[in-house]
Amino acid sequence: MYAFHVDVAQGVTKLDIHVDFLAVAGSTVSSDDGSTNGLQTTMEWEEVLLYPAGVPVREIAVTPSVKLPADWKLGTALTPTSADGTTTHFAPTTIEMLVDSPVIAGKYFRVIPLAPDVTRSTFSTLLQMRQRISN
Repeated sequence: MYAFHVDVAQGVTKLDIHVDFLAVAGSTVSSDDGSTNGLQTTMEWEEVLLYPAGVPVREIAVTPSVKLPADWKLGTALTPTSADGTTTHFAPTTIEMLVDSPVIAGKYFRVIPLAPDVTRSTFSTLLQMRQRISN
């Protein structure tokens, strides 16, 4: 865990912070178990998260987004609100909820609805390491 000490001008009520994180297989926490490679990743938000010390995480609002390779799809408990290009934007949430909502993504990712007629979405996710070869 790292700490950044920033002087904020008096009267400032909001900071917009942009963090870039390059997940490289074998060198990130998510990849320690082999979950990050050229075809898939499991992104844990706490690896890329900056927030003020001394404030309960359930009180800190964030509006997350994630940028993935062009042909990848993703799954998460977060609610997507829009996508532009390769960036997916999610509904505002708290840091408390964000860290409990990893992003699972990959080239061969698929969502399978289990009960499409139910208001509360129920689905299964499928992530495979390579494209299926058919005869």
